[in-house]
Amino acid sequence: MRLRVALFLSLASAMIGLLLFVGCEGSVLDLGDSSGPTGDFVGLPPRWIGWSPKGDSIVYEQAGQLIVGSGADLNVGNVITGKGRYAHPYWSPDGRFIVYDYTPDRYHQANLWVRAVDGSAVPRRLTDARTYDFMPVWSRDGRWIAFHSRRSPSNNVWVVPADGGTPKALGSALANEGSLDWSPTSPTLAFEAFVGTSSDIWAAEMDGPEAKRFAGTAASDKRPRWRPDGRSIGFLSLASKGWNVWQQGTADGSEPTPITTVGDVVAFEWVFDGEAVAFLTADGGLHVQRVQEGSEPTRVATCVDFATSPDGRRYVRVEFRNPDYKRYADTFSLEP
Repeated sequence: MRLRVALFLSLASAMIGLLLFVGCEGSVLDLGDSSGPTGDFVGLPPRWIGWSPKGDSIVYEQAGQLIVGSGADLNVGNVITGKGRYAHPYWSPDGRFIVYDYTPDRYHQANLWVRAVDGSAVPRRLTDARTYDFMPVWSRDGRWIAFHSRRSPSNNVWVVPADGGTPKALGSALANEGSLDWSPTSPTLAFEAFVGTSSDIWAAEMDGPEAKRFAGTAASDKRPRWRPDGRSIGFLSLASKGWNVWQQGTADGSEPTPITTVGDVVAFEWVFDGEAVAFLTADGGLHVQRVQEGSEPTRVATCVDFATSPDGRRYVRVEFRNPDYKRYADTFSLEP
């Protein structure tokens, strides 16, 4: 009897070790629950909100787990991971999968994982380096996933085939949130890169030449965002009286031009198919402004974060209501 107990304990220990370390270069596997209901949308702030390609649901991180919100007001929640250090979820173009980074604990590396939204498949690890791979962004054609990495101090932007493979470095880019964006019309990635003492907007084609400076002003520029038609790119620039939204056409010889003039923009998105931009200012004001010269911004809400739907007509905002953060879904209106 004692022999059987000892054998059982030995096998159990071996299985636990296998689950924790097999094929991970020392990192723990993502063993979180596949799904479960939730109705709690207050407390810690929902972060890294992303709309599904069809615009009928969102995914976000809250309290260390990933949640999909659906329904008319996006308030029907379904937890798709266990509790842990899950972050930066991003939808696949077909809306079936989520790529995200997962950190087993604060003392280990973060790697990229792909998980079926409906829980129909075991989560698949995409990278396994002994470092931090984080903030993944899926290309519009579904072939590539770009991400930030600390694999090398001089190469922070990397890409990996979405089906798995060997990652490759693209360039020396800032590893700050929101700096990667794929073109809607080609497999071209725009990102920030330091040149000297300022940041510029660079771009790289997956099957083309090396990354090169793509757009920007003579001042520091950051957070590139392709216009929905792919004919221009928007970005934040310090070229005039603080951070403002600028744009520049993709055709050779195009010059950058300002869209906003308020001077304290912290984030922005294209809305109404590129006819306008929605932007958040440092004082928590969410504004909408047409692109044409001479337009004035309209303040539509107060929030600490926001995310716009694919068609740019709906948005989700996160608002602090002491002592909690609450999430609201609403619709933009564009003044004539």
